Amino acid sequence: MIYKESKKSGATRSLSEFIVRTDYSELPSDAIGAAKKMILDTLGCGIAGTVISRNEVEPVLKLIADLGNTAECSLLVSGKKTSWLNAILVNGTFCHSIDYDDTRAGLTTHIGAVVVPTVLSIGEKLGASGRDVISAAVIAYEVVYRISNAVMPSHYHFWHSTGTNGTFGAAAATAKLLGLNIEKTELALGVAADQASGLISCIEFGDLTKSLHAGLTAAKGALAAMLIRNGATGPKGILEYNRGYCHAFSKEPKIETILTDLGKSYDIVNNAPKSFPAVLGSHCAIAATLKIVKANRVSADEFKAWVTGPGADSLPDNYIHHRQ
Repeated sequence: MIYKESKKSGATRSLSEFIVRTDYSELPSDAIGAAKKMILDTLGCGIAGTVISRNEVEPVLKLIADLGNTAECSLLVSGKKTSWLNAILVNGTFCHSIDYDDTRAGLTTHIGAVVVPTVLSIGEKLGASGRDVISAAVIAYEVVYRISNAVMPSHYHFWHSTGTNGTFGAAAATAKLLGLNIEKTELALGVAADQASGLISCIEFGDLTKSLHAGLTAAKGALAAMLIRNGATGPKGILEYNRGYCHAFSKEPKIETILTDLGKSYDIVNNAPKSFPAVLGSHCAIAATLKIVKANRVSADEFKAWVTGPGADSLPDNYIHHRQ
């Protein structure tokens, strides 16, 4: 089913209809396969994060211990049970902590670190089936992609897309798993938009905030849907509203693209695991450098001496060529 904006419903409402009405049986096999791949890849990143980034994320672990626990959802690796909110916060933070989690070319958005911890924790809390979890993941990826695409590229000048646009993915996934109707799903997206945050300065400073963008964003998005389920109110039409999300987070929003061919294809197939724990735009350069290093049998110590030694500035541009 292809969803289009009508005179009676704007982009937010139509996107909510898509979330509610899309069923697992309608999903193409490549989207289902991609979802399974992204879930496994994200879990792998999270497992590695619990080892590599343990000290960095320790403040978050201490925080949830202080908050107290309802033993309902699992933490990565340890398997310890905590509340759904705590589990999403911790697992999401770990999944993004080593910067190896999947990304989408052109959007600089790490969707998996937000969506996967959400669908697994909420799915565990509700006793959801595997099909329910997969369909929620596919739909959530699509929602994040479409909203991210609508606000890029100017959005990235100030905002870290994982922390901002990712909020909608967690809200959509939770709303889907909770079985919220169209009206409540639209409200959940409205609350999620209001709570979206995450400055791009996280990349420049390299502190915990970047990893927190996945964990906190996932938790806030899920919280938005949970609040609506419990009777909270929220804004309608937040994406297209003239002082709403798209206009606030982009200089030139492309709101009309949110619904272009919605339901015809699923963008999760265009997400990919990262080959290196670095921004996607650097991967070609990294791969080319490694190829040169391997071909010329350059040792780590030798390379370090070249780039840090007193004669580094005087090396000829074709130095590698002369070594061959």
